[in-house]
Amino acid sequence: HTGPVILGTIGSSDRMDSTVLGLTVNLAKRLEEVTRPLGVDMIISDQVANRLPTGHTYRFRKLGEVSVRGCSEPVAVAEVYNHDPPELRNLKERIEPIMSEGISLFKTGRLDAALSKFQEAQSIFPQDLPLHLLMISLRQTLEQGEKVKGTALLDFR
Repeated sequence: HTGPVILGTIGSSDRMDSTVLGLTVNLAKRLEEVTRPLGVDMIISDQVANRLPTGHTYRFRKLGEVSVRGCSEPVAVAEVYNHDPPELRNLKERIEPIMSEGISLFKTGRLDAALSKFQEAQSIFPQDLPLHLLMISLRQTLEQGEKVKGTALLDFR
């Protein structure tokens, strides 16, 4: 994540430590924690993704919004997958536009259409854990009959 932080040194004359504090640091830590349940190497906020310079070589795919502990609003995130093996990168690139469309449909409240898009992506890459988790969450939302618009599909609170 990116944003303002407080950098300082704390302690006594016997032991001093430098530290970084602030909401930006806390959110960056929460996003790092999300990598484990998603089974991915790196997650960045959309705020970081949108600040990348034109012509960058990073490969990333947007995973929608997630709710994380300590944050009152959902955060849009993307997976960075440059270091994946070529065959895995290829699969992620193939399903990325389909997933993006599904996420957009979810945001507008068209849940059945979003699920259909996620199922289409799953037929191409059935082992994709983030996609699988998105589908589980969406199915639970549909089963509960909730009408959502613009909320997070993934909740890691």
